[in-house]
Amino acid sequence: MKDGRSDKTFFIRTPADLLEKLRWEMGILLDSAPFDLQQRAYMVMNCAITAWQMKDWVYNTLDAAGRLKVLDDYAKRHIKSREDFGVYLKEANPYMRMAHQIATASKHLQIEERGNEPDIRTTVGSVEIELRGGYQRDDLFIVDKHESILVHELINRLYLKWKEVLHALSLIPVEQPFVDDGDRPLPVGTPRLRRKRLEGAISPMDEKTALEKARGLSDFELHMSVNSKIQMSEEHIAAKLELERRERKHRFWRQDLVAWLALGLAIISLIVSALT
Repeated sequence: MKDGRSDKTFFIRTPADLLEKLRWEMGILLDSAPFDLQQRAYMVMNCAITAWQMKDWVYNTLDAAGRLKVLDDYAKRHIKSREDFGVYLKEANPYMRMAHQIATASKHLQIEERGNEPDIRTTVGSVEIELRGGYQRDDLFIVDKHESILVHELINRLYLKWKEVLHALSLIPVEQPFVDDGDRPLPVGTPRLRRKRLEGAISPMDEKTALEKARGLSDFELHMSVNSKIQMSEEHIAAKLELERRERKHRFWRQDLVAWLALGLAIISLIVSALT
């Protein structure tokens, strides 16, 4: 497009597309090794930037469509600009404040004094894992003067919040914006993991069924899905450690057996030599 709104982001052109990007980044964070704090820090920074920049995509999309009134209705006050939308988000949701601080510091290294919130900081802390007798490991936290929250939980809450906002502003289509590939031919350049529906490829659905399908997982189901992936990751690591422990035990046992056999053969050899 000539105004540059969507010809520099490939096929990511709408807030719904950007929400899918945040969902994908959150999945990479959850799949990362719990002990690889550097990789997890990279993904948290990416997720925070995506979550915070969503405000610009939402405001600009509504502005281009002449629908800024719906934003005023949602906020229950007049939103004067993109910057004012950011102010509203930080006032209404503490996790948006965290996203703003992480995203701004990640992009610019430092935050201007008037925008800096010293109470919000990132840190590394210990987590108690109640699995196979229990153990502790380090993980990444975001801390403010009210609470300390694990990074994956923060990103999950940001994702759920933006999903709620986009539905409220009618920025997510009634039909699901993404589906599995299936066997249908798709345009060149369409994302391979979760592709957009083709025009006319969906049989008509009544409004209630379409809305339920568009929302997909409930907030509770998504939260449980996130936690189950974390638990599966912990169980996988614990099982691997247990397997390595058993392998070491068997290896030492075999080495002891060989040593005892060698000693027995040496004794037998000495007895035979003495008798002859």
